[in-house]
Amino acid sequence: MFADARLLEVVNEDGRALPPGEVGEIVVTDLLNRVFPIVRYRLGDRAALIDEPCVCGVSLPRITQVEGRAADVIRLPGGGGANHGIMGMFGKHPGSVRQFQVRQDRDYAVRVLVVEGDDVDARGHIEEAVAGFRRQLHEKVPVRVEYVDALPSTNGKLQYVISEVEN
Repeated sequence: MFADARLLEVVNEDGRALPPGEVGEIVVTDLLNRVFPIVRYRLGDRAALIDEPCVCGVSLPRITQVEGRAADVIRLPGGGGANHGIMGMFGKHPGSVRQFQVRQDRDYAVRVLVVEGDDVDARGHIEEAVAGFRRQLHEKVPVRVEYVDALPSTNGKLQYVISEVEN
């Protein structure tokens, strides 16, 4: 993070700053723009601050890989939801997946649509990652994998999570 130009915070739902290691929503304050000040702008991304210095020697603050969008929530029956780690679901074996999308139907059932990658063990890696996702959801909703040839995009962007369950 270029801390000399922008203040980046990780906050909870109430806007309170979270300590390093806790995942929350990223908010940014631009410290240089005097014409159009941006103060605590919610990016919509979720990540955590990293407390340790970088091994490369750069002393600027760091964050973890973005773990999803604040609006990308899989809802659970009875209330609550999960969005932590969805974006990084296939992070251990990135060559196993070209693209993916998580879709939740109105009955809470979840489908993980996957465009398979070139990794020799792609299917095994995909099934392993989805099993971890089921555990993350505490086995409260059915989750299945669907292998597809392509995923639709809107204006060149892929929406990673689509939920038809009403808030």
